[in-house]
Amino acid sequence: LLSAMGDLCGFRHDDLGKPTAAGMFNNPICGSGTGIDIAWGKPDVVARVGWPGWVDKQWGSVSQDGGKTWTAFKTQPKKGKGAGNVAVTADGSTVLYAPKNGEVVFSKDQGATWTPCEGLPEVEETADWAPAYLRIAADRVNPKKVYVLDAKGGQAFYSEDGGARFTASSSGLPNMADYEFSSSSAVAVPGIEGDVWLTTGKELNHSTDSGKSYETVDSVSAAHHIGLGKAMEGKQYPAMFLIGKVGYVEGFFRSDDAARTWVRINDDKHNWGFCNVIIGDPRVPGRVYIGTGGRGIIYGDPK
Repeated sequence: LLSAMGDLCGFRHDDLGKPTAAGMFNNPICGSGTGIDIAWGKPDVVARVGWPGWVDKQWGSVSQDGGKTWTAFKTQPKKGKGAGNVAVTADGSTVLYAPKNGEVVFSKDQGATWTPCEGLPEVEETADWAPAYLRIAADRVNPKKVYVLDAKGGQAFYSEDGGARFTASSSGLPNMADYEFSSSSAVAVPGIEGDVWLTTGKELNHSTDSGKSYETVDSVSAAHHIGLGKAMEGKQYPAMFLIGKVGYVEGFFRSDDAARTWVRINDDKHNWGFCNVIIGDPRVPGRVYIGTGGRGIIYGDPK
């Protein structure tokens, strides 16, 4: 399990039952980790970003061995403050980075040089405590396809050339205020080209045409984050995990039928603060990981 977390940069967890022997990520040691992603078709390639630390001033780093060792970006994007979020194309050839208060950029040389992505809106300054509002997701099958959610502007974008140029989707989405940005996310589905999910706090949105259009999912009344995992036995579509509201119930949920129906996987005594990170395990059906509000990482398996 690879993690990025506040104050501690992040970890490679080789054993879920004990602290990682190698300690937190270094080179650079960041102030707080804010984003991490792998190349789905070449999973030894990992990129992470975060707030710069007191000593190491770099904003991010790339690993070629699954997060065991890291090489800091040789240069920083010209605009922004660090932090933000990151995506790696499926073949590992391109790193895309959306730093806080900076334009989305891409690098084909592991952060030695950066090029601004075309077709995305100009970024506006936001409060220091607010996360970056441009969310990036790389298609898990086709390395040419990349998706961006502009949570502030309520608009999605798609690219078919590896992130060099983006086009606005046909769907208008809810605009989000600064305090809502942590409930925005974009997630591409492993194994299915062009299948993308967005959370906008108020809605869960789904695209099956590579981000050109999105439909609102009626079964969900609030969505703060979505994550995918290995399909349950007898099912074809990956297990979906939701932090949000189904009907009138807030909680954590799993769907085994592409968000048509949901089962709650927590109870009222187990909410772990405000959580906005959730993901399934790609090898173990039903296993889920939750990034809690200051209580570390919770994981669980079905009974």
